[in-house]
Amino acid sequence: MPRFVDLWRWFDGFGMEARRLRDPVRMKLHGEFRRGWEYLRKEPSFAADIFQGAAVLARQLGYPCWELFYEYWSCEAYAFYQRDMNRARQQAVKAFIMAQQPHYATCAVVGRVYRMFVDIYSVTDNLGYLDEISAMNSYMEAHVPMDEDTYHLVKWRQSGIYYDLDQWEEARVQTLKYIDLVRGHAYRETDGFQMLHRIACHQRDFPTGFGYIVQSEDAARISGREQDVAYAQVAQAVYKRREGDHHAAAALVGLGARFYEESNLTADNWYYDSLCEYYELCDNAEQALAERDVQLRLLEKLGGQAALMDCRLKRARLKGRMGLPFDDEMVAARALVTEFRKPERHLAKLDKVAAGDYADE
Repeated sequence: MPRFVDLWRWFDGFGMEARRLRDPVRMKLHGEFRRGWEYLRKEPSFAADIFQGAAVLARQLGYPCWELFYEYWSCEAYAFYQRDMNRARQQAVKAFIMAQQPHYATCAVVGRVYRMFVDIYSVTDNLGYLDEISAMNSYMEAHVPMDEDTYHLVKWRQSGIYYDLDQWEEARVQTLKYIDLVRGHAYRETDGFQMLHRIACHQRDFPTGFGYIVQSEDAARISGREQDVAYAQVAQAVYKRREGDHHAAAALVGLGARFYEESNLTADNWYYDSLCEYYELCDNAEQALAERDVQLRLLEKLGGQAALMDCRLKRARLKGRMGLPFDDEMVAARALVTEFRKPERHLAKLDKVAAGDYADE
C-alpha cells in the first residue's frame, strides 16, 4: 500500500500561519496558486507564467517545497490545459531532477512530480515505455508518498494502458474499478465516465456509451470542468445523429464547438474524433477533413508524437473513405513511426490502411 501525505493540509497550514503573522510576502507566495488557478482553464499560458513567478519567489525566500510545488503546477498548465507537450516535457524533467535533491525529496508534492514525469512519457509513447511506466508506478506505490488524488491518477493511468493496447474488455473492467475508487469525486469521475464511453463505442455498444457520456457531463458540471462539458456535448451529438434526432444533434454539437471557438483552450484528440464522426454522419466528410486539418496544425505546433500519429492515421483513413489520395499522410506517418521505441503496432495499422481497410477502430 502507498504512503499517503496530505498535500492540501500542508498548503492550507502555510496560508493560515502567514495570515496569523500578517506576513505579506508569505501570503503572496500562498495566494499565487489561487491566482494561477483562476486562469488555468481559460488562459493556461498566463497561469503557467504565474506559477513560474511564484517558483522564483519561493526560491528567493528559501522555501524549497513551495518552489517545487509551483514548478509542478507549471507543468500541469503546459501539459493538460495548454497541451503544449514540448514545454511540458522540459518542465517535467526539470521538476523530476529537482525532486531527487535532498532539500526537495521530503516535500508533500514529490508524488505529483513523479506522476507527471510518468505522464509525459505516457502521452508521448505509452506503449514504447510500457515496461518503464509500469515499473515506475510500482515504485511509486511502494516508496513515494502520494496525496490521494495522485494515487487515483496512478490507478487511472494503469487502466489507460489497456485502452492503448486495444484491449477493450480489460480496459472496461479496470475503469469500473477506478470509478469505484473515486466514487463521489466528480472531478475524477469525469475522466472515468469519458473512458467508459469511448470503450463502449469501440465495442459498438452505443446506448451504453451514451449513458456514460451523459454521466461524464454531469460530473464535469459539478466539478467545473467546462472543457469536458463541451466534449461531452459533441460526443452526445454523435449518438443523437446516429439515432436520427438531427435537431438535437445539431444543437449539441453547436454548444460544444462554440466553447472551443470562444475559449483559449486546446481541444484533445477525443474531441476531434467525435466532431469528425459527427460530420461524417452528416455526409459532410469535407468538413470532417477540415477539422482534421486544424487538429494537425495544432499537434505539429504543440508536440506529442502519439497524438500526432493517431491524427495522421485517421486522416489517411478519412481520405481513403472519401476516395482521395492519401500518400502524403502515409509518408508522414511512416516517418513519424521512427520516433517510437516499439513501432510494430503503428506499422500494422498503417499496413491495413495501405491494403484498403479505411475503417476507424
